[in-house]
Amino acid sequence: MEQIGGVECYVATPTGDYPKDKVILFLTDVFGIQLINNRLLADDFARNGYKTVMPDILAGEPIIDFNDPKVNIMEWLGRHGPESWIPSVDKVVEVLKTEGVTRFGTTGYCFGAPPAFYLACKGESVATVVSHPSRLDVPADIEKYKTESKAPLLINSCEVDQQFPPEKQAITDEILGGGKFAPGYERTYWDGCVHGFAVRGDLSDPKVKAGKEGVLHEGVAEGKFEQIAGVACYVATPTGDYAKGKVVLYLSDIFGLRLINSRLLADGFARNGYKTIMPDILNGDAIKDLNDPSLDIMEWLSRHGPETWTGSVDNVVASLKAEGVTRIATTGYCFGAPPAFYLACRNESVATVVSHPSHLECPKDFEKYKAESKAPLLINSCEVDSQFPLDQQAIADDVLGGGKFAPGYERTYWDGCVHGFAVRGDLSDPKVKAGMEGSFAATVDFFKKKLVRIRLRRWS
Repeated sequence: MEQIGGVECYVATPTGDYPKDKVILFLTDVFGIQLINNRLLADDFARNGYKTVMPDILAGEPIIDFNDPKVNIMEWLGRHGPESWIPSVDKVVEVLKTEGVTRFGTTGYCFGAPPAFYLACKGESVATVVSHPSRLDVPADIEKYKTESKAPLLINSCEVDQQFPPEKQAITDEILGGGKFAPGYERTYWDGCVHGFAVRGDLSDPKVKAGKEGVLHEGVAEGKFEQIAGVACYVATPTGDYAKGKVVLYLSDIFGLRLINSRLLADGFARNGYKTIMPDILNGDAIKDLNDPSLDIMEWLSRHGPETWTGSVDNVVASLKAEGVTRIATTGYCFGAPPAFYLACRNESVATVVSHPSHLECPKDFEKYKAESKAPLLINSCEVDSQFPLDQQAIADDVLGGGKFAPGYERTYWDGCVHGFAVRGDLSDPKVKAGMEGSFAATVDFFKKKLVRIRLRRWS
């Protein structure tokens, strides 16, 4: 480790003689210069005759573990925009040039791709390589590279990559390939590999197979699909007699009402005596597989803001009320938490449960809930959840707990569970099984207590 221009750097120097005027700048992923994988790669470049300098472009704040419950990736990314790393790379380049370096090659991995493009477009580098790049605006950044850079470009891409999926790969080829970029453009494609393969690939697997996202559960759904006020809904109805004036609205995660896990959960509420309606809050555009190479999750989220689901939930609620429903409870999972809060703050619901919620602004949305809602709230939380981490759980407790929210506030916490456990938990794991079954039982118990209309005796 060395300080270069006041920037912490990992420096790998070739043994023996090497050209002192040439340097490779290794621009890291989100795991930074302390990740042993990155340092070993830098050492490999040095063994091939190139002094390799890996500047800390994360200002001493790498992500150590994506499963760390304290990591809020979107908040972290918000603090690590170009303004945070441009001064560091500029200083390192400036110092190296004063030491006689005249030719820079850059190799950027994931988060390191934008800094590599930045240096190329400034004319500071003579060759650029990016591997499984992220945070590139396609086609804008590719067009900019074509217009402003003179550095030939190599992209190492792969089969399964949400950050640089096949359609973005094809767009890049169209802009730069076929001789359209005079300095030179190449792209490699690695079948069976996933984002991160060039740094953190599983070397025991020849193709670095993609891991699973959640677990599909087995069972036969008992409900049926209906249109309610023009909205596709999955409807699970209790057998025998049940309270027709009460309904549970099941507000799904990003996998929607076609996910068998969600339908089986809705059936479970029906078996406990509650007609359960799961409206399609995704407008027929559910995510089927987070590992789908054509999926750009950030683009998908941008198309599914509140303006896309408020109309659906409003229409369903209005239709149910017209049919005689007087008491609505909501259970929202992940993406379904904001719709649940929305209905509670409009006082359309009399009880709210959210499990591993996402897209809630903390503390703002909890303060709003406290100020505007009369619906008691239960949150089913877990140990490892980047969307609702431990610090946000503590804030929610501080805002609503200790009797501060008169209608009532409860929170369960499931050790050993991760985001998604209440819907897509792996039931072969005892802790996850306990969390999934326990959160469901807590939700049913909460509804039994809160869906009852309390009648006050009038004393004369």
